[in-house]
Amino acid sequence: PHYAGADWHERETWEMFGFQFDGHPGIRHIYLPSAFEGHPLRKDFPLLSREVKPWPGLVDVEPIPDNMSVLNAQRDAAFGMGDRQGLTVINGRINPVWASNLNGASYVFGGNRDDFSFHILAAVGFRALVRRFPRGRARRLQALTVATCCVSSAIVLAIALRFASGAFPEAYVPNDAWNAMHWLSSHHQPNDRALSSPQSGQLLPAYAGVQVYVGHYSETLDYFGKTRNVQAVLQPGTSTTTVQSFLRSNGITLVFWGPSEAVTTYEPEGQPFLRRIYQDGSIAIYRVEPPA
Repeated sequence: PHYAGADWHERETWEMFGFQFDGHPGIRHIYLPSAFEGHPLRKDFPLLSREVKPWPGLVDVEPIPDNMSVLNAQRDAAFGMGDRQGLTVINGRINPVWASNLNGASYVFGGNRDDFSFHILAAVGFRALVRRFPRGRARRLQALTVATCCVSSAIVLAIALRFASGAFPEAYVPNDAWNAMHWLSSHHQPNDRALSSPQSGQLLPAYAGVQVYVGHYSETLDYFGKTRNVQAVLQPGTSTTTVQSFLRSNGITLVFWGPSEAVTTYEPEGQPFLRRIYQDGSIAIYRVEPPA
């Protein structure tokens, strides 16, 4: 890609939708197994669950009549729904107001279509509700509601500005780490598993294509237990036998070492069972040697 930051997004787009990106340095799966065939978010991708167990509505269903549009209109008229292009609440009744451009507008704002539609309906319904109050009370209620919503919006904006200011280092990848992960993406073995800090572990599967012992807290089983294990083992006074046993029992074949890993005060350099295979700036990568 022209921009390194688009690497992951292009891989995900190819994986889910099948779009090809000419010149991509390493188009491969992110979420799915490497042997997976097909692109699951395409409309023509068969749903395995429906092949194994058909949709319940397909059981003993009658043939669809040719005049289905007429039947739909009759049903909608019976329920007072009218045109179902878009619905909103006005004076306690469901009436057709928002046409099909509502769905298009939701995409313009970059949000979820259903969520955006719900917000529009809520705003119109609220306006219809306050009309039942006297004008002065209705204005005060509207002002209070808008002020409350502005507070929540200000909180979201403040969080975004904090991220943009660099206050959260985990939101940015240093050049040394990026170069190391890019190198590792083409120099690792299929069954490699890396030991790193949780900060690096969040990025290694996506950018380097290797499994990790501990990564994102919501994607790592027994996250807190594993982080405690790492902190207990990677100490300056820990014996070589203990560290080797920990690495071997957890299937760890690589050690990714950078500033976030160095806070453990452990020194991987010079260990007889670790062979350095990469060094650039503040990042080093070691391969775990099998016991003699």
